[in-house]
Amino acid sequence: MSNEIYNKPIYSQKTAFWVGLSTVGLIFFLLVLVLYFALRGGEEIPREANEVTKQEEAEVVVEEESQPEEGIVAGESVAPVAPQTYVVQSGDTLFEIGLKFKVDWRSIAEANGIEDQGALRAGQTLTIPAQ
Repeated sequence: MSNEIYNKPIYSQKTAFWVGLSTVGLIFFLLVLVLYFALRGGEEIPREANEVTKQEEAEVVVEEESQPEEGIVAGESVAPVAPQTYVVQSGDTLFEIGLKFKVDWRSIAEANGIEDQGALRAGQTLTIPAQ
């Protein structure tokens, strides 16, 4: 047998071009589709339902304003919340501790004189400022 059979291309260059172009087009389409659903932000609320929700929220705000809060008397001062303490555990970061106490990590660092976030040590007691 001759080697001509094995050296002959299966597809022509024209066919290979169109197959490649179709593949690129399909990949682009799928990418656009994924981005569309990822950035869309969930289900859309019908306009009528959204307007009803706004009306209900307005009614709730009016009701809340008309009723005085319980436990607070006019002219009475509210006592400030005392700062808390926290013992640092291995692997803790100021950011995670701040999330736990709902306080900005920078306020924790400032209250404890910490300039370098990497300076936290396990067993160290931190003062957590009031919110």
